[in-house]
Amino acid sequence: MLEVVFDLVAEIMAVFEADAFHAGIREVFHIAVDNFTQCKGRDPAALFAGEVIKINAHLAEKNTKLWMWGDRLIEGNDSGKGT
Repeated sequence: MLEVVFDLVAEIMAVFEADAFHAGIREVFHIAVDNFTQCKGRDPAALFAGEVIKINAHLAEKNTKLWMWGDRLIEGNDSGKGT
C-alpha cells in the first residue's frame, strides 16, 4: 500500500520541485480497533509511530523532509482526542 502512496508523493514532489512533504497524518482516530484484524490488540501508538517512521525513512532516502501536524503526538487525554 505504501508503495502506491510513495509513487504519488514522488509525482507531486517532482511537479512542485519540493524539498519537503506535508503528510498531514492527523486524522488517525480508528487505529488498532477490534474490527481491523491486521491491527487488533496492537498498541495504537506503536502502529502510528511505525507508519510515521516508514514514511520519514522513505522521504529521507530522497533527501526530502517530512512535515506533519504535531497534535497526534500529544497524549490523547491531554489533547481531547482520546487515548
